[in-house]
Amino acid sequence: GFYGNLAEGFGWLRTHRHHENSFSWLTEPGSCDITVDVDLQQVQADYQATTETLADFLCKHGIDDLVNEGRATWNESAGIGDLAALKARSRVNEAAALLDTKGFGGFQVLTWHVHQ
Repeated sequence: GFYGNLAEGFGWLRTHRHHENSFSWLTEPGSCDITVDVDLQQVQADYQATTETLADFLCKHGIDDLVNEGRATWNESAGIGDLAALKARSRVNEAAALLDTKGFGGFQVLTWHVHQ
């Protein structure tokens, strides 16, 4: 497009759409994923973050309960194949991808606890 990939030249900001490098994130807001590189020394100058994998973070915050709920809904209504059943099955599959430590689940999550 006219704008090209405005992320080019920033180095620390990249856009992706359909698993490929994308165009400007300003052209169609919300239509692409944005990835940034973060200098942890700069963002932790005043407050130190705790770090953990995405898998650990999601488990700590109840993803297992959501998966079990989805699995139960799927088991109850798989024969019907309605939207609720498909959403439940999707929840189980998506959770597996998010918890895979060789994929998304291995990404690092930083949490700041700032007390004022």
